[in-house]
Amino acid sequence: MTNEPQNADRPVQPAAGYYPDPAGGPSRRWWDGTAWTDAFEPTEWSTPVGADGRPVQPALPADTKFNTPFIWIYAALPIVSAISLGLWDFGGAMQAQMDNPANPFAIYTPGYFAVVGLGWLTYAAAVFLAFLDHRNLKRVGVVKPFHWAWTFLSGLVYIIGRTVVLRRRVRVGMGPLWVYIGATVISMVVSIAVVAAAFTAAFSAFSTAP
Repeated sequence: MTNEPQNADRPVQPAAGYYPDPAGGPSRRWWDGTAWTDAFEPTEWSTPVGADGRPVQPALPADTKFNTPFIWIYAALPIVSAISLGLWDFGGAMQAQMDNPANPFAIYTPGYFAVVGLGWLTYAAAVFLAFLDHRNLKRVGVVKPFHWAWTFLSGLVYIIGRTVVLRRRVRVGMGPLWVYIGATVISMVVSIAVVAAAFTAAFSAFSTAP
């Protein structure tokens, strides 16, 4: 294959334009009229970039819905951790462990496994909701939204990354991030209160035992 899109019978150089890549690539390559460049023909799957090489976000309609129910449910998921404590009599489990210290498994009651199981279900739900949210952002035209797979590392990582990218791309608000932070704080306060009350009751009962 020649390095120039010219016919042997027509020695005049072709006009600038996209032509089949002489290197055999799948995309057509830009011929500037005298030489090949490193530019390839854009496709519907390609990401437009500016002169600095960063993605260019085209203007989107004012009524574009960036925050669907998926992300709001995702943001509220930390509350589930606090609610799940109602499935486990932590104080009773602590008391059973103190009454029978020779049995290291006394604390592992059915309620404990229910809490652990619900935790895994919540984790899976977060990953799925992040995937749906990421798909929606791409569908409405957001260029290279923060990838949903970061949720495998941490739910907080995804919600922060999503917020930062959207703020840069389309200047939308930080509502989902604030909801996530609020839900996390509530979950931590409730969890600490429940655990502290359980320890206090268990040690109180142990200290007053004959």
